[in-house]
Amino acid sequence: MLLYLEKKGFLLFMKKGLLIGLSTTILATGVYGASAYTGNKTDYSSPFTWNQTDQYDVNTFGPNGLDWRMASCMIQTATFLKIKTGSADIGYAPKDLKLTLDKTNGYASTGYLSYKKVDFGDDWYLYGAQEEHGVRAATYDDVIRYYKEGYVIGMRVISPAGPHFIAVDHIDEDGTMHIFDSGFRGTKFTDTYNKKTQLLMLYY
Repeated sequence: MLLYLEKKGFLLFMKKGLLIGLSTTILATGVYGASAYTGNKTDYSSPFTWNQTDQYDVNTFGPNGLDWRMASCMIQTATFLKIKTGSADIGYAPKDLKLTLDKTNGYASTGYLSYKKVDFGDDWYLYGAQEEHGVRAATYDDVIRYYKEGYVIGMRVISPAGPHFIAVDHIDEDGTMHIFDSGFRGTKFTDTYNKKTQLLMLYY
């Protein structure tokens, strides 16, 4: 499933942004975060240390009181993408986005974040699917293609613990995909996930 941000006019880091999720199921059935240990303690000034399972300064989120350490991967990923696209500065943390979502009712009916309701700044357009979380079906090859076209990408993947959201940091010329993942240890897509998995895409 797809949702995408397109940069207006000038360039900061990339011209466009894209979030992508993996799985054949629709997000409205629920998105569950991972509970694995990533190996580092969260330092909010360093996004690649973010480990949702050790963030004890937040207990629950959303109207349904979902468990932060089990299910906040969509918020973690959206925060990373806000920093990557320049709509938030280093030091902006997932808990900061959570406070904004609480004030603006930035959640879907499932109680999880809706990417359609996240503010990525005035310089990005959101082109989303009709699905309330803003996703469309895609493949691993779609991720590679959109990255080459200058999109910033996030994905819903099937993790060892179930559906989970991650983001692409960059893809090497040889096709190696480096990721942001708040739930599982590993810096490459293939450390934890399967390339053959059907994707759900979000892109901005």
